[in-house]
Amino acid sequence: MKRSITLVFSFFFLIFTIGCDKEKKVYNNDNSIDNNIDNVDISKRILDIIDNELGMYLKYSSINDITNQDKLIYIYNEYVSDYGEEFDLKEFPASSLQKYFTDSSIIDLGYKNENIYCSSYYGDKDHILWNYDEIGDKYILNESHSAHDEVSYVMADKVVEYKNNNNRYTVFLNYLFGDTADDENSIDLYGSYIDFVSKNNKIATISRDNNKISFSTLALNYLNNNYDNIKDKLDYYEYTFVYSNNKIKLVDFNVN
Repeated sequence: MKRSITLVFSFFFLIFTIGCDKEKKVYNNDNSIDNNIDNVDISKRILDIIDNELGMYLKYSSINDITNQDKLIYIYNEYVSDYGEEFDLKEFPASSLQKYFTDSSIIDLGYKNENIYCSSYYGDKDHILWNYDEIGDKYILNESHSAHDEVSYVMADKVVEYKNNNNRYTVFLNYLFGDTADDENSIDLYGSYIDFVSKNNKIATISRDNNKISFSTLALNYLNNNYDNIKDKLDYYEYTFVYSNNKIKLVDFNVN
């Protein structure tokens, strides 16, 4: 039984499994940074944070929507990733998670220990992955939890605008979400996460003749080649960070 939460991000490929839910995302983007701007290194670190830490918040419209469960899932992902394939614990101290929260960009949002659920079943006692033992201040594996079917989708993104004002950085991005169609050689594209889930307002269907070209590459090519024609159909994600003492912190997040 797959019980760990694995989170692996890169600029071009993303795999994300929550609890025993398996969710695979293939990710491609156009996050180019002008080398003439100030603080190029910080800018690249910010884009890495957006890719690595904040991908699970694409379903939300503001920073206020981020739940305690979301934070737990992220820091648990990081904890498990340090173990890699060797992670096979049946319990672990809650204090093990604190380091990963301290190292994250969401440190100022705070978190508390509670049961960790599979992502699709927040609050459902039948879908607890780890039970939090408050007395022992530790997490205990719910061994009765079973695996779920795999869901796959593709997404591509584009940095639209980037601002730096006295170490307050704001980045605007557009995303394309692609839902794999019944035909494995085609994929439907949507301009918002809500449309992607509801399967409304499809922007396009892209196809391929063989699997030598990835859907993520095709989605990014479509986004770049048709951007002027579809940009009004895409949600704008606005991320704001502050940089201080070599630490980058998320202070605001909105979708318009």
